[in-house]
Amino acid sequence: MNCSEENEKGDRATYVYVFFSIVVHTIALCCVLPMAHYSMMGIPTDQKPRKPLTVLCYFDVIGMNFLRCILFAIGVHDLDLLISYCNCMHDDPSVVVDSVSEALQYCTGEQTNAVAIYIALFVTHAIDLIIIMLTVLYFTCCHERLFTNSNIEFISSERRCSIYLRCCVGCCSIFTCCLFGGRKAVVGDYANFSLLLANYVNGNGALDVAPSDIAVGLTMLKLVRKRDRLKTTHRLLKERSKISNEERVSSQNNKLNNENIDENENGIEVVGIVNENKETEIPSTPSLSTVPSEEIKEESKILSNAHPADINLINEGAHFMIYAQAAYTMVAYMLEHQVTGLASLTCRILYNLFTFDSSHRKESIEGDDIFHSEYTAFKAVSKLPDEDIIYANFIDDMTEIPYMIVLDHEWKSVVLTIRGTITLESIVTDINVARHDLTNLGEECGFDSEGLYCHTGMLTTTEWLYRDLKKHEMLTKVLAENRSYKLRIIGHSLGAGVAAILSVLLRPKYPDLRCLAFSPPGCTISENLADNVASFTTAYIVNDDIIARTSIQGFEALRDGILEMICRIKIPKSKVSKVCKKYDDETIDGLSKAIEHTLYDKNEVKDSKFKHDIDKFHRFQNELREKCKENYNKLCPPGRLIHFFQTIDGKDDMYEHTARYAYRSVFETINISSTLISDHNSLGVKNKIERFAIDKFGLRPPFPPISSTLVVDNSNQLQHSTITLY
Repeated sequence: MNCSEENEKGDRATYVYVFFSIVVHTIALCCVLPMAHYSMMGIPTDQKPRKPLTVLCYFDVIGMNFLRCILFAIGVHDLDLLISYCNCMHDDPSVVVDSVSEALQYCTGEQTNAVAIYIALFVTHAIDLIIIMLTVLYFTCCHERLFTNSNIEFISSERRCSIYLRCCVGCCSIFTCCLFGGRKAVVGDYANFSLLLANYVNGNGALDVAPSDIAVGLTMLKLVRKRDRLKTTHRLLKERSKISNEERVSSQNNKLNNENIDENENGIEVVGIVNENKETEIPSTPSLSTVPSEEIKEESKILSNAHPADINLINEGAHFMIYAQAAYTMVAYMLEHQVTGLASLTCRILYNLFTFDSSHRKESIEGDDIFHSEYTAFKAVSKLPDEDIIYANFIDDMTEIPYMIVLDHEWKSVVLTIRGTITLESIVTDINVARHDLTNLGEECGFDSEGLYCHTGMLTTTEWLYRDLKKHEMLTKVLAENRSYKLRIIGHSLGAGVAAILSVLLRPKYPDLRCLAFSPPGCTISENLADNVASFTTAYIVNDDIIARTSIQGFEALRDGILEMICRIKIPKSKVSKVCKKYDDETIDGLSKAIEHTLYDKNEVKDSKFKHDIDKFHRFQNELREKCKENYNKLCPPGRLIHFFQTIDGKDDMYEHTARYAYRSVFETINISSTLISDHNSLGVKNKIERFAIDKFGLRPPFPPISSTLVVDNSNQLQHSTITLY
């Protein structure tokens, strides 16, 4: 690399720089390997085997970073020598090289390769230095207070969480090309959620948990809860078998009792009579704190096809879920037609453009594009004719949500269906979880709202929807024109929560309305309000649906459960996965053995610094909760809860389920399973409810109203005569 005798010094400096780079990176590698080794040893409650890890970490943070800074300084010093070297090596003596870019331009051949290698090393060390500076800045100015006993805090944890959330929303909006909104969501209200998020892991410095600890704790918590689920599954299967036997015995006894038997020539037996002029009465869900033991047993019972009320609830849910699914318009259509969706929807839109009576329907549709694509998709999914779609509002904003008013002549119902979460704006509505009282709306709508609370974001959207209904008077008009029809308000996800709150506002005006909430959020309304609406609101929840279990208390229980698992682990976390694989994770015995091998019993956990740190963390969390009482009030799912509990696993997406009336406490725990997201999917909910209605209750699509005389034949399939129950 010599150019002249004057550049020999520069050559030596370059060789020293490259050699020193190799040495520093070799030392770093030799430091990382033992760090990885010692980090896999010991357990959180016994960290003696990890003691060398502390020394290695200090050396990596202080010693290695010091060496990296020296390496960067050498690189800066050698830049001038590099430029001088290129000045004497290039072919054009009239050109003076005075920058790195010119050095790459005018150095040719082997010299270019040497310069490129040097610059690559220098850029790598510059990135290292930037990371070091950012790390120091974070741990001094952002992560903790600058001094131990100082009140100086450059930026609050709530403010940091708010910035992170806005950045995430902005990035999602950019990456999706604003197809799912985001322009207004970036400036949304994140104050309440940011506070909760900041407090969620705030232990005032008491807790020291690594990501690998959290991963192991989550793994063990999943096993523990899976074992509990299997126990519940076995109990439900026994109860279902017992109910089937009782129904069989009851059927045989009825054959001997001429007063309750009506046999016809086809061998069909009457097993229940439903009042022709009155809808099946649905008992309300009592408060958990005041329920006697016998009522608890009743509320936890399995739905049976021998009970008319149970049949009506399943039939009603299977029929009206299609409207909740259709409210997602184009997304719902694409989910149902994953292969041909785009092409077939385009053909429908083009056909609709030529057949659509714009003058007649202009006032009935708002917020749609010029091609009426949203309306076309809704019409296709709901399978309704134009004349039965009374009104459709597709405006989607921070406080506004799409909704549709349609007629269902078969059920003699005016259906108000509300769309759920699909855009970033609606996600901002979801995370505004602070509670808000209904005092003002109670006075306006004419109901006693004292002590009643609900989700702030949902209440804001519901209030807009209530005003919009009053403004257009479409609902009032269509109910006046169809006096024998009843109002049914339905929705899925966010739409279910809004539907439940809206039904409270409209109940004084329409006392016979019904609300069907599919997969409602677990933080919709207060417990006393949930009790009040149970007589006219039914919630349908599938298996491990995480949204139905989403609440402040649910996520706190998840966090505390993970910390408990970490504290109870008695083998090195690197061995947990290997040990668990030795046992059958599909049986209670196998799971129990894996848990016994991996975890201490709750009463056998050794006293340690980590255990004291967790206790200190919980004490500080209680202080935060006491300090921010308004943000920690308990909210729950609305109405009476029907839970489709998975009792038999399968290879496909359609598992066998058992429907039961569930207590709200069931949904205070987040189950960690592979289906917690898919169980909330609107298409999956629709298919599973329909499959249950068909397979278990013998109902048939499109699920017409239950007849006045409910009968069952020898094959246990329901038969219907004159349809009079709505």
